[in-house]
This record gives sequence, structure tokens and C-alpha cells, in this order.
Amino acid sequence: MILRLKILKKITIETYKIASEHDNFNPESKEDIKQSLPYAVAISCFDKVDINNLNCLNFAKDHNLNDIIKIINIKESEEFNKLTPNNRPSKVIVETNNNVYEDYIMLPKGESENPFTKEDILKKIQVT
Repeated sequence: MILRLKILKKITIETYKIASEHDNFNPESKEDIKQSLPYAVAISCFDKVDINNLNCLNFAKDHNLNDIIKIINIKESEEFNKLTPNNRPSKVIVETNNNVYEDYIMLPKGESENPFTKEDILKKIQVT
């Protein structure tokens, strides 16, 4: 189930230079997908994702990811560049028809300085 696409207007990701360069809006291979910030953000709009489909390019076509990717904007932030390499900050702004949601993180979960716990990993890959 996808977040109601018709209520999404715009998704903006503000981040540091290296992350902003992962801006492949048209991944054509598994490696492209792994390095595509727009693809990762589009997938995150789903409530549930079958982990077996993530390596499949047809996933984008089958789940209207291109409709989501069209509203994604990636911006390099000079402020965030100054905080690297000790931090890897990003801000995500989601605009809907009725509201604006914003979240910021200094050091994402999964980085070596902020690793996943065993419980985090098991929860993330939980199969229903």
C-alpha cells in the first residue's frame, strides 16, 4: 500500500554534497537502484515492501514509483556540508495538500557511528 499519492505535492531532501550526488532519477540496474536517493525515498512511501522485489527494476513500474519520483527534489545544503564528515545530516520536507511535514537527522541509523542493533535489524526485515 502506498502513501496516498494524490495527497503528495512535493518531497524535498536537503543534504550534504556527497549524498546529494546520489540523484539518479532513472536507475537502470541493480547498482543504480542501490545508489539512488530518489528511488529510496519513493520506496519509503510504501507501508510494506516485499524485500524480494527491491532488486527488481520492474518494482518501479509495478508500483508507480515514477509518479513519486517526479515530485522529489534533492538540494545540496552548504550548512550541511560544513557538518561533514563527522556527521551526515539530512532534512526531508514532505508537502501534502493539507500540511507540511519536516524531519531532520544529524547521523542516520546504520552509519558506523550509529549502528543498527540486532533488534533494529530483526524489526526491519520482519516478514509478515
